[in-house]
Parts: sequence; C-alpha cells; structure tokens
Amino acid sequence: MDLHTPITIELFLSRVHPNDVDKVNNHIAKILETRKSEKILTFRIIKGANSIRSLELIAEVIEDKHGNILELIGSTQDVTDKVKARKEIKEKNQLLSYAEEISNMGSWHWDLDRDILKWSDNLYKIYGLEVDTPINIEKFYSQIHPDDIAQVKALITKSINGDENIKLLSFRIIIDDGTIRSIESRAETKKNHLGKVVELVGTAQDITEKLKIEKDILEKNHMLNFAEELAMIGYWQLNVGNGSFIWSNNMYRIFGFEIGIDVNFDLILSHIHPDDKQILIHKKENTISTNSLEKFTQRILRQDGKIRFSEIIGKVIKDSYGKAIKVIGSCRDITDEILAQKKILETNKNLEESTVKLTAQNKQLAEFNQITSHNLRAPVSNLNALLKLYTKTQSEGKKIEIFEKFEIVIERLTETLNALVETITIKKNGVEIIPKLDFEQVLLKTKQTLAATLLETKAKITYDFSKAKNVDYNPIYLESIFLNLISNAIKYRSPDRVPQIFITSKKDNNRTVLEFKDNGLGIDLKNHGNKLFGLNQVFHKHPESKGIGLFITKAQVLAMGGSITAKSDVNIGSTFIITLN
Repeated sequence: MDLHTPITIELFLSRVHPNDVDKVNNHIAKILETRKSEKILTFRIIKGANSIRSLELIAEVIEDKHGNILELIGSTQDVTDKVKARKEIKEKNQLLSYAEEISNMGSWHWDLDRDILKWSDNLYKIYGLEVDTPINIEKFYSQIHPDDIAQVKALITKSINGDENIKLLSFRIIIDDGTIRSIESRAETKKNHLGKVVELVGTAQDITEKLKIEKDILEKNHMLNFAEELAMIGYWQLNVGNGSFIWSNNMYRIFGFEIGIDVNFDLILSHIHPDDKQILIHKKENTISTNSLEKFTQRILRQDGKIRFSEIIGKVIKDSYGKAIKVIGSCRDITDEILAQKKILETNKNLEESTVKLTAQNKQLAEFNQITSHNLRAPVSNLNALLKLYTKTQSEGKKIEIFEKFEIVIERLTETLNALVETITIKKNGVEIIPKLDFEQVLLKTKQTLAATLLETKAKITYDFSKAKNVDYNPIYLESIFLNLISNAIKYRSPDRVPQIFITSKKDNNRTVLEFKDNGLGIDLKNHGNKLFGLNQVFHKHPESKGIGLFITKAQVLAMGGSITAKSDVNIGSTFIITLN
C-alpha cells in the first residue's frame, strides 16, 4: 500500500487470504473478550495480483483507568521464508521418518558434554519402546544381549577416546517381549577445537530379517550345490555383450576345472571333444542370431583324459528391443545314463539271443519228446508184441517169420537212435568254424561222393556262386548240407524228366544265403509243411526214404545260428533256402 494510506479494520481484513479471514476475526474477538494477549497468530495475506505472504501477528489490549478498552496495539512480521523453511523441514522430516521406517533404521545423537542421548521415532520402535521414553546410555546398554555388551562398551570407549577406525558396530538386543533382534550401527565422531570428541552421531538398523534371509540364501545355496552335485547338473550364464560366463560350482566339477577360475568360450571349446567342437560353435552362433537355444548333447574332454557326455539346455534373455543380452541354462552330465542305456541295450540283446536260444531249445526238447513218445515207443511196443507172439507160437516157420520182423524193427529203431545221438551231439558240442570255405570246392566234393548216382540218373547240377563265393562255416556241416539236399533232389526226382539242380549264393543284410532248387516231385506243403523237417517224416513212397536227412540238416543250420525254409509245388519241384550266418 502507499505510505500513509488510511487503514481501517475493513481494509485490513480485505487483504487477508479468504481462507484465513475467520481465523483472524476470531483471534481479535478473543483478545477483546479476554483482554489478554493470545499466542502468536499466523495467517496469510494477498499482496498484489498473485503474491501470497505469511504473517505473524502479536496484539495487546490498551485500557483506560476505568477498564475501558481504548485500543489494540501490536506488531506484524512477514514470516513467509520462515514458514516455507518450516514446511520444508517438516516434509524432510516426514521423508526421513518414512525412509527410516522402510529401511528399518533409526538415527541417534549423543552429546557427551551434557550426556544427552536423542533418538529418532523409528529407533524407539526398533527397540520396542514408546516414542519419547527418557533414554540415556545406561538404558541403551541395558537392552544389549549379555554376550555382546562387553564388545559394544569397548568399541564405544575407543570411539570416545578418538579412535576414528570404529565405524560399525554389530550386536544383538533383547526387547521387552524377549525377542532378540540383530542391530548394525554406524557412527561418526565430532570433536571440539581441542580435538576432544564431544558428540557421537549415527544410525542403527535392524538387520534381523536381512541376516535371516542371508542365512536362508546360504543354506539354499548349500542345498543347491549338494543337489547339483547329486544330480550331476551345473548352471551357467553367458553375458552376450562381453562374452563372460558365470558358473555354478558343479559346472566346474563337470568340466574338471578348479572352482572359481575365469571361464570364457575359448577355454570351454578347448575342453570339448574334437568331433563336437564345430557343433558347439554353430550352436553359439545360431543362438545369438535366432534368439533361441535347442537342447543338444556334447562330449567333454577333461584334463585327466576322461570323456564325459553332457546335455545342454538354455534360454535366451532379451532386452526391450528384442536383442539377446544373456543366455542362461543348465549342463547335465549324462555319462552314466548313456553307459546304463548301453548296458540295457546289451542286456536286452543278450536276453533276446537267450530267448531265441531257449525258444529253439524248448522246441527241440518238444521235438525230442515227440520223437521219444512216438518214434521210440512204437518200435519198442512192436518189439514187445513180437516177443509175445514169438513166445506163444509153436511153429518154427512162424518163429522165423517173426524173427525177420524183429530185424526190421530193430534196424529202424537203431536208425532213429543214431539220428537222435547225432542231433544231440550237434546241439551239445561246440562247432569249429573255418574262414572262407569255397562253395565250388564243397560242391565238387559232393559231386565226387555222388558220382555213381549222378551217372545213373544223368542228373545235371548248375550253380552260380558269383555273388557270394565263400563263407565262414563248419566244413563238416556245410558238406552235410550240400550232400543231403542234393541227394534228396535226386532221390525224389520226377520219373518224367531228367533231374535238374540249380544252386545259387548271395548276400542279404550281410548274411550269406544258399538256394537249392530242383525240378523233382515236389511236396504238398499245405498238408505237410509243419512236418517237413521232422524226424522220420517221409512224403513219397521210396524204398530209401527214412525221414532223417532234412531233420539233421536243420539241426546243423540252427546250431550255426542260421535258418532253413522251403518252397515247393507238387510235380514242379522244390526250393530250399538256407541262411548260413
């Protein structure tokens, strides 16, 4: 306002901030009513267009000798900056209190000269005390854990004596409910001009939960390390930017490295099996370019020369722009699993082979049982019947006739027994194998053995051994196979045509296969196929038919781990296919 402008109460109130007018009126009214000075009034005025100032007003009543109010006098001070400063301090104190509460921390100040100890509100809460509870150093000491009190007192004494190295105190306190809390206190000393410590200021933080978390993390890390070692798994992280790796302890163990050494891609690559290095290089490049890592297996070549198999699984971590920044994953040592799988496969293979052998042996036992029950029992029964007839008959002529039948039955029984003995010998005894037996030489020997029969029947033998000229086999068995199949082809020749025998060899899945094809009488496989290789099984009326040749041939082929099958058409001919090995 202009200097000397007449001032009225109305003009005065017109400049008061609208929100404070009632407060000013009430204050003045109360002074006039009580005729006593009230406490300082703070209010706002509007100065100019937009300027708001804060004022403090002090007033006093002036009375005449009769007690009548003459006037009010007082002073008004512009405290805008002071109010602003108070507000800022209050806000900062609120922020400090909030920060202390969040961080579970309190502040303290100890005036050594006056022995006054001041705490922030949150420090009282940490110690489980009511805010503004009278506090001194003895009260502070009284709540420290008995096992820590001596150490705390000693360190505080050193600080008071000027030891500036004491910056941190860690101790436990016991609050009223018996709870034990862990405290970490930081302190600074203040000295006077003589260098004497006159103040200690600092903070105290409740680190109970922090220590618990650290303990839990430590225990979990121990458990994780144990689990990693037990499961043969390690964890790794690659920083794409600088190529650095972070490894768990068991990653070092899997690679046979000293725990804690710096790891980079070149070091890893130097311990990968030579045949797998390019795979790992490709995987690294492909992971960065595609932002994905597919599971793969690699071999680790350890420093002790041992080879370990590992399975790698990973995931790419990308930034907000989709660029790869990290790759994290696991490495699992699967060496034992691979060895176990190999053992299982070998065991399965052995079991399968054993099953085949047992099946074959069971079948052979069934055949022997059938032979025993039929081929041996029938001749023995016949012998018993003939013996009874021989005993009862009185006629010498009859006895001679019966005796001749004795000879026939005994001859057939002997043949059967001999065949059984030979077959059992084949099954029981090991067989000698001679490498590269020449098929032409074996055929030549067979033709020499059957020379008279070949001349008599004019049988013609042709062959083609160009696809497989030889075989590793038992020579006696191979000669027996050639002799039995060729002699059978001649024996069961058709009366209407000259015997034709064609023999070929070939390789089928690394196994040698022989085929004997003839143009003889053929066999009705539909009716007799299941008995084809049985003992004493004959399918044509022929004076020399005994049903032993094919039985022995099959036993010899099976003993060498092979197989024999047949195809035949009546009056056209037969083909025998033998897989030798």
